[in-house]
Amino acid sequence: SIGRNSSNTEHLYNIGLVHFDRFLKSNDTLSHLAPDTVIQAIQKQQINVYELLDQFVSYLLTKNLSIPSVKLYIAAIRSYLEFYDIDIVSSKFRRRVKIPKHYRDDELPLDISDIRNLIIQCHNKRLKTLLLVLVSSGVRVMEACTLRTKDVDFSISPTKIYIRKEFS
Repeated sequence: SIGRNSSNTEHLYNIGLVHFDRFLKSNDTLSHLAPDTVIQAIQKQQINVYELLDQFVSYLLTKNLSIPSVKLYIAAIRSYLEFYDIDIVSSKFRRRVKIPKHYRDDELPLDISDIRNLIIQCHNKRLKTLLLVLVSSGVRVMEACTLRTKDVDFSISPTKIYIRKEFS
């Protein structure tokens, strides 16, 4: 039913289920279970769902997956379990299942040598012109793409560019 709205979501949830199946097979105490039989064990309260999910997070982290991928696969398994009427309380989940935080790398501006190398490596005349306009004026790509001939004043030095307010 997940695939009705998006085939990509269906594909990603399928990958999450494959990882879950591999996790169950690799775990000594759970190796006799499959994703469909683990549901019965959880419903009979033979397995604690929060401990299972926490172990699954640990398993995913050993596979060197990125943190966003781990979160996605956990969401897929939560959705799978909830589809089969296994209630997962969000507050209990946050307390008992620890998913590492994802820290973004700081974005650094390009320095002059990077810009030079980019322009030297560019062999497309139109793209090179766009790059030179971006570097010399400081406009964004969308602002540069919406420029018209009447928005550029070549009569003064340095050349003046007018950016319409609906694009800035």
